[in-house]
Amino acid sequence: MMRILQLNMNYSGTGADRCARELYEGLPGLGIKSEMWVGDRRPNDPPEVQGVRESWERYLAPLEAFPDLTDWRHRGCITRLNSLSSRDFDVVHIHNIHSGSFSIRAVRDLAKRIPSVWTLHDEWAPNGGLTYNLTGKISPAETMRLSRGPLRHIPYHRYHENYKWRRTRRFLRDCLPQPAVVICPSRYMADLARDARVFPNSEIVHIPNGTRMPAMPETSMNRNEAKASLGLGTGPVVLMASANLAQAHKGTDLGIAAIQKLDSRLGVQVLLVGGSGNEVAESLRPTPVVCINATNDAQLARAYRAADITIIPSLGENFPYVGLESLACGTPLVSFNIGGLPEIIGQNERGIVCQTLDPGEMSRHLNDLLSSPAVWERMSSQGVKWVRQTCGMPAYLENIAQTYDRVLRNQVSETAPHPSEVTINR
Repeated sequence: MMRILQLNMNYSGTGADRCARELYEGLPGLGIKSEMWVGDRRPNDPPEVQGVRESWERYLAPLEAFPDLTDWRHRGCITRLNSLSSRDFDVVHIHNIHSGSFSIRAVRDLAKRIPSVWTLHDEWAPNGGLTYNLTGKISPAETMRLSRGPLRHIPYHRYHENYKWRRTRRFLRDCLPQPAVVICPSRYMADLARDARVFPNSEIVHIPNGTRMPAMPETSMNRNEAKASLGLGTGPVVLMASANLAQAHKGTDLGIAAIQKLDSRLGVQVLLVGGSGNEVAESLRPTPVVCINATNDAQLARAYRAADITIIPSLGENFPYVGLESLACGTPLVSFNIGGLPEIIGQNERGIVCQTLDPGEMSRHLNDLLSSPAVWERMSSQGVKWVRQTCGMPAYLENIAQTYDRVLRNQVSETAPHPSEVTINR
């Protein structure tokens, strides 16, 4: 039986957490033993999920602003990972490790001892420590206003070319783990990883994320019943969803501005799903707003069915689960031309891609789509069909398992001068 170790920040929360968790839960069905190690265990995590941090490490959180100087402090991670060898696991699957929970050096050394793959959930690795580069997307002043918290969360580059980023980039040039395969959910991320040349001997593989949402009965729930169950009226509903709506790269301010510009005669309501919803709701008044925190797929499906359109005003994205889940529930998307979102929406078959980072343009598309039932129906139907064909969970798990097997069979070149790109066909 193949033995896989998943490494990720948390068991639940963001899209990266969802990906790692669903692999951990789904691979045993293919006869693959899967374990999951996270930075910090939470009280509701399954007992078999293991945390790598020592309890005292959480008190050193402010030091995460300087990962190149403080990588030494991840004593729990260093001890746990340094004890592993190929006798323990056949493949290590790296997910998000840039939380301050994992020693980057220890992960790098582990990837030298045990064949590894790395799924890129954001731009951190190819961008040299930047989760998302917002250069040119918003002004320097706006970036500074949105960027709160530790320096490691500041998602910009040329606007803040300071000693911290120079040190971090140098650190990552020396210590970035070098997996046999880099898995990219979007073609956008595959191109970024290839062009950045930070994985000179890795195979770049494009495997779109899979979602379990199509299997949920709630995906065909009557929309008016879904709305009523959440305290919404029968009028049109616009949804915004994120693990944390307050993150700078989510572009929530632009989404708020787009909603505020909508034709008042439409009587639009807003549904907010995720963290910081109440703060966002205050900015949308007097528009009717309902905020929820969905804790499982059934609740998420009910929210997507309650919505008529999901907007994704993000300034940085890869291949977001919000887009896949919304389409699986027959709810079209409106987004900016960012990351892998055009790949999800297509040539406006499953929603509309705004060509400018302009809330006015997003608002116009929302007005048009909410006023065009025939167009909406076509997009809704196409979205459901596309997700089932392209992002089904069984095919996704099989593609990941085949990647593990190929790594173990040494079919990935260790000496290629430049990374190649492979698209896994469905």
